[in-house]
Formats: sequence, C-alpha cells, structure tokens
Amino acid sequence: MKLLNITLISVFALVLSGCGGGEDTTDVNANTAIPSQALAITSANAQEVARTALNIAIEPIESSETAINLISVAKNETQANQVNLISFARDQLKWMDSSFITNNDLNYGIASIIPADSVDNCDNTGDGTSAISFNDNDGDSNLSNGDSFSIALSNCLVNEDQATYSGNMLMTFDAITGDPVAGLSWDIAISFVFDNFSITSVDGTTGELSGDMNFTIGTTDTIDFIGTLSGNKLNYVSANAPAELSDYLLTFDSDENDEQYQHTIRGTLASSALNGTFDITPISFFEAHQSFNPHSGTIRATGANNSSVTIEAMSDASAVQLRIDSDGDGIIDNVIDTTWSTLGR
Repeated sequence: MKLLNITLISVFALVLSGCGGGEDTTDVNANTAIPSQALAITSANAQEVARTALNIAIEPIESSETAINLISVAKNETQANQVNLISFARDQLKWMDSSFITNNDLNYGIASIIPADSVDNCDNTGDGTSAISFNDNDGDSNLSNGDSFSIALSNCLVNEDQATYSGNMLMTFDAITGDPVAGLSWDIAISFVFDNFSITSVDGTTGELSGDMNFTIGTTDTIDFIGTLSGNKLNYVSANAPAELSDYLLTFDSDENDEQYQHTIRGTLASSALNGTFDITPISFFEAHQSFNPHSGTIRATGANNSSVTIEAMSDASAVQLRIDSDGDGIIDNVIDTTWSTLGR
C-alpha cells in the first residue's frame, strides 16, 4: 500500500488550498477563514489557478486501473504530490471490521472489496481507541442496500499507514446491484460523511476533513467502467490553509482493454491561499491513454466579474494552453503556453 491517507494530507493541503507551486504559506494558519469572495483571475495568478483546478480535475482518475481499485485490493497507485480521491474513498473501506466480514455471508460477494489491511484495533492499544459498528438497515445480517458502518476514532495509530486517526466517519452502502466479483454487470454506490476526521502523519503534519463524498462505479461488461465522485461540500483544515470544495461532481469513464480514460469536473473551490473562490466548469472531457497526461480536454475556471482562465490540454500530452479573460468581456486578453510539468504534473 502506498500510504494513501498520508497522501490525503499533502493532497488536500496542495489541491484545495492551491499551494501547488511551493509558495511559502507559513503566514496562513488553521484559524484563517475560508474566503467567500470571488477571486479576480489575471495573467499574474492564472497559472496558480490552473494548477489548482487541474489537480482537482485530473488526478481523481489517474489511470484505468484506478477505476477498479474499489473492488480490487491488487493494486493502488498514487503519487505523493497528486490527489486521488477515488483511492482515498476506497481505502476507507479498511475500517469495516474484518470479524464482521468473516462471520457473515455477505451479499453479492462484496467481501472482496475490503482491503487486505483492514483495521480491527488501533496499534497503540491503551492510547488510541476505535469504535466501529455495523448498522443493519434491513436486519438481514448481511451487507446490503442502506446498511452502513459508523466509525469513531481517537488518537488511533495505524502502523501500516504511518498515521494516527481521530474523528468520525459514516460509510453507507446506498446501492449494490449485481455481482461485482463474478458478474459482468453491476453497480455500487457508497456515501461517506466525515466529521472532524483528522489524519496525522509521523512527521506531525495534520489534516482535518469534514463534509460529504459520494462514490458510484459500475460496468456492463467488466471492461468499461463508468462512475462519479460527488458531494455538497468538503472542508479541509491544516496548518497551511483551510479550503473548501463545494457542489462538486467528477465524472469518469475508463476502458480496461485499451487503457483509455476520460473524466471531467465541475464545482466551486474556495482557497485561502489564493484568497478567493472560483467555479470550475467542464468544456470537454479530458482524455488520456494509460497513465500519460491528457492529450485533449478543456475546463474553465471563472472568478470575479466573469474573469476566467480556459485550460486546454494539447495533443502532445505535454503542453497546456491557458487563455485568460481578465475583465470578463469574453475576449481573450492573454495566452500562456505552458506544460503539465510546470503545472505540477
């Protein structure tokens, strides 16, 4: 396992706060308010806005393999400076009590989605506590539609993750249709609610997450996987900068045969590091092959007075073009030709 939860700490600090370029944010602390005013997008800040928007838009599905991580423990791929909300969502399934999995004949063979490193007890017994309960909505003693797990953690050390957890999480299986293990056609929907859910790494870095996240994934042939990641609001607080992603929807389509994938996002991002908010709107799906950067696709970040930067992936999968409309009149005022590397990819 590649420490997906440690990645989350750096990821939300990086992505939601907008600190993708290594800027000094020591003057920003957890007491800083999440901004409500729209950000004026200019040629001066367009690359930082683009970096932040792209980290949210690109990384949730970084390859076709990621799409099926929810139902397979075989492989996890997440780079330390990239966000992968899909992998994070999947990794939280480890809190499902393995004794429950062992002692119950789960519907649809759903036991296969549980990570091999499921957590039964904190590794610092006596100092850390975990209370994990199964809420059997229909009373059939099996995991089925509407059932949920309530997880309450306090200073709970997980050696495998090299991290300590505190806070609360509710994980609900909203829908399980078909057989995700042996069937050709199936769908799964899982929702998460985080309440002051904090993760502290061994170096003392702490991130705290509150809000909701809904994950769906399905297939009709076990080759093409279609899914979404959505929610009303995700709030992140760290010593670097608080931030908030709201009214968000990530959509992805991943083809396992030719390892092609496409995805896009809409939502509103409030960044205290950028000191403002902007809307992310999809223009066309980002498309890529294997784990390469997208070779097509466009999104637009829109801030105060309709100022915007339109972000387009170029066909060589290396270049990115930024088209800035700083006064919101619909006319491009400046064009910046840059690269995925410069934007933190």
